[in-house]
Amino acid sequence: MTSPHNVVQLNAQRGTQAEGVKLPTVIIKLRDRCAAHLQKLLNQMFDKIDDALFARAEKAGTNSDQAVFFDAMRELRLKKTQMIGLCIQGLSEDFRFAAAAERKRAEVRFDAENLSLIQHDVLEEQVAFDNMIKRVRGEASRELEHLSLRLDAVIPGVRIDEMNNPLGPDRVVANFGKACRCVEIDIKPRLVLFKVFEKAVLSHLKPTYEAANKYLIEQGVMPDLRSVSQTSRQSPSSASPAGSRIIDAATGQVQEVLSNSAPGISNGVQDTFALLRDLLGRMPGRGGSPMRGDSMAVAGSIAGSGSASNLPDISQVALLSVLSGLQQRVGRQSGVEKLDYADLLEKAMPGAPEGQGKKIGALDQDVMNLVSMLFEYILSDRNLQPQVKALIGRLQIPILKVAIVDRTFFSKADHSARRLLNELASSAIGWTSGKEGDADSFLAKIEGIVDVLINQFDADLSMFDQILEDFLVFAEGERKRRRLVEQRTHDAEVGKAKSEAARRHVQEALNALLDNVTVPALTLKVLHEGWSSYLVLLQLKGAAESAEWHDALTTAKGLIDGTAQGDLRDALEVSRIRTLVDQLRKGLKQTAFQPFEQEKLLRKIDCLLMETSQARIAHAVDLDQEYLGFDEGKDGDALQVETVNVAVPLPLPQLPESESLAEPESHAETEPTIVARENTFLPEPLPSLSETLVAEDRAPVDANIRLVETETPAMALSDEIEATEVQTLVDGLRVGCWVEICESDDRRYRAKLAAIIQTTGKYIFVNRMGVKVEEKTRMTLALALHRKEIALLDDSMLFDRALEAVIGNLRGAKA
Repeated sequence: MTSPHNVVQLNAQRGTQAEGVKLPTVIIKLRDRCAAHLQKLLNQMFDKIDDALFARAEKAGTNSDQAVFFDAMRELRLKKTQMIGLCIQGLSEDFRFAAAAERKRAEVRFDAENLSLIQHDVLEEQVAFDNMIKRVRGEASRELEHLSLRLDAVIPGVRIDEMNNPLGPDRVVANFGKACRCVEIDIKPRLVLFKVFEKAVLSHLKPTYEAANKYLIEQGVMPDLRSVSQTSRQSPSSASPAGSRIIDAATGQVQEVLSNSAPGISNGVQDTFALLRDLLGRMPGRGGSPMRGDSMAVAGSIAGSGSASNLPDISQVALLSVLSGLQQRVGRQSGVEKLDYADLLEKAMPGAPEGQGKKIGALDQDVMNLVSMLFEYILSDRNLQPQVKALIGRLQIPILKVAIVDRTFFSKADHSARRLLNELASSAIGWTSGKEGDADSFLAKIEGIVDVLINQFDADLSMFDQILEDFLVFAEGERKRRRLVEQRTHDAEVGKAKSEAARRHVQEALNALLDNVTVPALTLKVLHEGWSSYLVLLQLKGAAESAEWHDALTTAKGLIDGTAQGDLRDALEVSRIRTLVDQLRKGLKQTAFQPFEQEKLLRKIDCLLMETSQARIAHAVDLDQEYLGFDEGKDGDALQVETVNVAVPLPLPQLPESESLAEPESHAETEPTIVARENTFLPEPLPSLSETLVAEDRAPVDANIRLVETETPAMALSDEIEATEVQTLVDGLRVGCWVEICESDDRRYRAKLAAIIQTTGKYIFVNRMGVKVEEKTRMTLALALHRKEIALLDDSMLFDRALEAVIGNLRGAKA
């Protein structure tokens, strides 16, 4: 059963119905049914959003990124009822239709003084919404068209089309976007929410339209409608929308272009372009009208100065024809410099029949001014490589023709020509020129696109759609290959970081055992080269605090204690020596430490332990003699202890427990007597140890194990930059950002920050193919940024940056 607090009653809205259009009963029922269905779909969407956000949180690379998704889950749970209510309320208000004019005025209210580009996150949202709407229209165009026609036939006093249809994707998405304003979540979970909204709600709009059409047919509303085109009902002023194809299919000639009043452009777009013109017209010396000026005013009167104002304006068709001729000639040249449109047209128009005795209209002049300013920024942008800028610069005339034909180019974020510029720049930001003569498929692709536009583009804007679609497929293929290599690089670096952390932990543990201890070179070799590998293996297996780990450390300590020199440690029993060697054998077999020499090395270790134990016993006997006061100068007073040289070949022999040291000869009753202790240490005399051990094995060394290199640049950093500056410099980087690394004046290359390894603090950089090219610690990266050896690149959308710069220039000039 539906929870009462999730139900939104529409009766409250009916009280204000008189303010809008009076709806027939059949439409009121349709509205209520659709509202209930939409509410059901939205509830299903919120049931799925938790799983989607949780899945993304599990894949997050850092705790902060993970927290972003968890915070979004909590926020959406709290605002669920409010968001559903706002969506249903928006649907009800859309059926009033009286609010449409007010809504449109509110949406297009701009101020020339405060004109600025929308924020990047907002732009991402708008692009996502536009793409959703396009997909719904593509999948349900026929059903939506028929529904709009039936609503238009039933509801009096208002014209209903796909744009203002309350059930159309435009209004459904707009209402959902309005509802999203009440939640404060990051752009990443917000985009996940949009994706789930599209799958859970928008994907069901087509069957909703089918059901609505069926209901209206049952009510007798246009039951015979099959293939009536809505365009036949539109007025002539709205029959040619901005950006539509303008080539006549029969003659191949340009038949339709936008007039100065741009009737096909929506008020929002027209007002935005008008405000840009207003800023342009307020430049010093313009007097509010177009003029020919410096680099920000390029298109002036083409005819003679005395009679230019009396000449008629050249038509857009004629102007496009002149520009097409220039496109073929100028486009093949290098594009490293900004074109002077006024100079080119002044020379070309007298020679063209359609341009003789004509001047450039004020509207077209302003379009030229704006396009020229955009390319002035693009060609000076340091974020693009010179070779790429030269290719994009060759598109100055094709882009000018696009802006003349379709002035939504300045306002629509998803305009195909605008997106093509952004995609070319975004894909090229990490490109670095290779060796001369090497094939470069990426640069060849861009060059091919430029050549096609220069040679084939006339005024058919659909060519940009086709080229954009083709380039997106190409770029996506490169991205997939790059992501695969990047993921392998990332996984390798994570594994490397874990290994380094494990080696550091083992290094600290072994050095703690070796502190202030002198051991033979053989002992240090086994610990450093062999046993440390076994300890690292245990660390990587996650056995850091297990019994196996503690047993391995105990074995290492036993080896150190059993061979330490220069102190009075106890001698090891034979059984303990055997056990210790067996434990070493068991651990070393799991490593790659000298697999063919391992048994020989263990034999040496066994002999070294025996030799050390013998020496300690002999030393203990000498101390006993000194303590008892024996006089070695008298015959029979000195205790003769024969040192037994032991060389124990493997496999090691088992010693009888009953064997003991020979008792010394008895002395006179008045002399002290030493009673021989039971032998728990030494076996029977065996061949000399010198046959197994060499002098280098016994040589004492200062025990110090180094498995990882220590970092030293921190001391140098402290003299150059402060800790706060380090934090400011490095914290400005994000995973995915591009930088330019300067090793020398003639050695520069670009790299992307692919990963930040938290365990080691390493910053991993890869090239555009995902291959690792640089590795920095936090401190060395800060130092490189401070010294300008690494420069951060702006990878935001090129056209938006250029338009923002144009607006800034216009404001500055006006001031």
